[in-house]
Amino acid sequence: MGTETGAFVLWLALSTLMLVGPTLLGVLRTRSINCHSQPEETPNRHLRCEALVPLKGVFKGQEAILSSLVRQTHPAYSIIFILESESDPANEVVDHFCREASIARKVISGISHRCAQKNQSLIAGVANLRPDTEVIVFCDGTNKADSGWLERFVRPLELGEAEAVTTHRDFEPLPPTLGGVCQTFYGAIMRIGQWVFPMPWGGGTAIRRDSFERLGVVSVWATNVNDDLVLGNSIRRRDIGMKVDLCNRLRTPLHNQSLNGFLIFLDRQILNPKFTNPVFWLVLLLMVGNTFVVAMTATLLSVALFLGISEGVCGWAALASLGLIVFGLLLLRSIHPVAIPSSIWLAASFVVLALCAYVCLRSIFRNYIFWHGRTYRAGRGGVVQEVLFDD
Repeated sequence: MGTETGAFVLWLALSTLMLVGPTLLGVLRTRSINCHSQPEETPNRHLRCEALVPLKGVFKGQEAILSSLVRQTHPAYSIIFILESESDPANEVVDHFCREASIARKVISGISHRCAQKNQSLIAGVANLRPDTEVIVFCDGTNKADSGWLERFVRPLELGEAEAVTTHRDFEPLPPTLGGVCQTFYGAIMRIGQWVFPMPWGGGTAIRRDSFERLGVVSVWATNVNDDLVLGNSIRRRDIGMKVDLCNRLRTPLHNQSLNGFLIFLDRQILNPKFTNPVFWLVLLLMVGNTFVVAMTATLLSVALFLGISEGVCGWAALASLGLIVFGLLLLRSIHPVAIPSSIWLAASFVVLALCAYVCLRSIFRNYIFWHGRTYRAGRGGVVQEVLFDD
C-alpha cells in the first residue's frame, strides 16, 4: 500500500470514527436515561409560573397545540399569547382561548424595526408579566405538550436544583414527507448535540425571574436577530445553573412539510450562530464540510467497487466507511419516538447532509436571515442593522 493510499485510508477511517463515535456515545447516553423511573420529589411550594407564547399566523392543528398549553396541571401558572398586531390571522384563535381559559391573556407587541419580531414579542411578554411571577417559561406556539409537562419541567427550579432548565422537541412529520423527515433527522442530531454543547432552546426554556433579570438579556434582545443563543451566551457568562432536561421534551407536528420549508428552517439554524457564536459556526462549517466529503467519497467509491470500476484497499475501505455511516444514521433513528421507515430515514439523512453543506457554504457570503416574511440584515454579535419587509 503506497503512501498516498495509506494517507487516504487513514483520513477516511479517522473521519468516519469522528462521525460515528460521538453519535454512538450520544445515543447510548440518551437511551440510558430512564425517564419513567425518575424520582418525583414534591416541592414544598409551587412557584408562580408564566408562559410566554409568541404566535404568528394560523396553521393546521394550531387549536390542538394551544389547547395543550392552556390545560397544564401546574397549580400556579398562567399564559401570555403574544401577537405583533390585532390584524394577525391568529388573533381570532387567541381571543377564543383567552375567553375560554381564565389563565390565558393576550399581549400585542407591535411590529419590530430594530430586532427579530420574536425578540420583540418576548420583550413585550416580559414587560407584561404579573408582579408575583417567579418563573418565566418560553414556549413556541408550534409545540404540543402533555398535560403534566409544565409541572414536571419546572420541578428542578422549584426544588432549587437549578436556576434555569431547557429541553428540546421531537418533530413529527405528518405525513412523513421528505422535507418533514429531513427536519425530524435534524432534530435528532440536535438532541445528541445538547450533550456536547448545552444551550437553552428558546422554544422550551424556563428560568427563575430574578435570575433572568440579573442577566440583562432584554436590552440585548432589543437589537438582536436571535433569542435563544443570546440567552445561552448570557447564562454561560454569568454561570447561571442550567439543567438540560431531555425527558420532558415537547412535540412539534409538521403537517406536509416541504423540502423548501425545511431549507428555510435550516438556513436560520446555521446562520444564527454565525452572528452570535462565530467560533461555533466556524467549527460547524469544518465539521459539516469534512462529513460531506467523507460521506460522498465513501458512497461513490462503494458504488464503483460494486460496479467493478474500482478495486483494492481504497474501495474496501470506502465500503467499510459507508457501512459505519449507515449504522450511525440508523442509530439516530432509534432514539426518535415516532416510527419512520428506514429507507425514508436514510434517504433524508443524505439529503440533510447535502443541504447542510450547501447552506454552510452559502452562509459564508450571507449577512442576513429570512424569517416569517422579513429579512434581517445583521452585523457582529447579531445586532440588527436593517429590517426589510416583503411586499
